[in-house]
Amino acid sequence: MSGDKALLAGLPDSMQMARESALLGNYDAALVFFDGVIAQIIRYLKTIKDDPYQLEQWRKAKEDLTTEFRVVKEISMELTRFKEPPGRAAATAPQVGSTWDDQPVCCAAPQHVHYGPPV
Repeated sequence: MSGDKALLAGLPDSMQMARESALLGNYDAALVFFDGVIAQIIRYLKTIKDDPYQLEQWRKAKEDLTTEFRVVKEISMELTRFKEPPGRAAATAPQVGSTWDDQPVCCAAPQHVHYGPPV
């Protein structure tokens, strides 16, 4: 037997609910659905004994869904930081390097540009 298919009951519906919830901005509900789907897949993976191809496909699906879960979790955490009082969110936010970190907050005073012949 290549896995207990009963463990996958409701998986497509839960996936749809997870993604719809995320798209509609209900991130907490989406995370609950994603968590349930991933748990179902983990239980199913333990039942696959004789089909390495199927096992690898389900592992890949679990990895992809875990990535989706992390993205939704990051969005949820970012929105939570917006709800904090000004100044506190910056202090508690994880330090993330980006190309914007190197940019000044405000520009230097504009320099005079001469467009005519050299003076």
